[in-house]
Amino acid sequence: MSGWAPYEGASRCSAGPMPGGKALMAWALEEFGDEGIFSLGIFNCRPVRGGTTTSLHGEGRADDLGVRNHQNRSQPVGEEVLRRLAAVGRDLGVQCVIYARRIYSQQSPNGRPYKGVAPHWDHLHVELTKHAGATLTLARCRELLGTGAPTAGTPGRAPVSAAGLAVDGKPGPATWRAVQQSLNTTGANPRLKADGDPGPATIRALQMRTHHLVGQPKRADGKPGPLTWKALQAVVGVRQDGDPGVETWKAVQRRLNAGEL
Repeated sequence: MSGWAPYEGASRCSAGPMPGGKALMAWALEEFGDEGIFSLGIFNCRPVRGGTTTSLHGEGRADDLGVRNHQNRSQPVGEEVLRRLAAVGRDLGVQCVIYARRIYSQQSPNGRPYKGVAPHWDHLHVELTKHAGATLTLARCRELLGTGAPTAGTPGRAPVSAAGLAVDGKPGPATWRAVQQSLNTTGANPRLKADGDPGPATIRALQMRTHHLVGQPKRADGKPGPLTWKALQAVVGVRQDGDPGVETWKAVQRRLNAGEL
């Protein structure tokens, strides 16, 4: 192991995910998307769960790499991602990883028990330094972490594309189709039919997604209501009044277009 980078805490929320967070997420999906790694998001302006200090997600330099079919225990694909990050952590600018009830950092290079609220069976939480958040690129991730990406002229995995929505604040079929596709990308189970119809299955998956990000709503019942919309508003960073009006849906559309919902 190369060790981990020195820790730099978060001070205040940024405007969105930093370039390094996007680059590391792109590498993880490119390298391990077929093996069960998926995106649980980067940016979320909130405190650390169970605390009051700003989460690294608030500065857009913490990636949550989801692990499918985790069964509440460490999985080989998660361990492999951890192994690669640990091998080049300092050079890459990774300051902390939390996975399967263990936390890895400069203080505990080989890990120690993690006593936070979330056990992290279902994802790896990966934090970057401020410098890495600002400057890390996909090319650098491939160089240090390795890649199975194809060479030029050979077929490879399709990239995750932006939604290309008109930012008009109108939640029509195209917007809901993009929501469904985004929820599928982040692990909706069962997988949603991307038909643009916000039925109970779509609302339930949206509730589960917002609960993971902001802890609300408490129940995923598939019924849209003020608590569901307040949670969505918290995710996209607008006034949380429970009324999903034009500004809420414009913010949702912008996030979908950036591939960040």
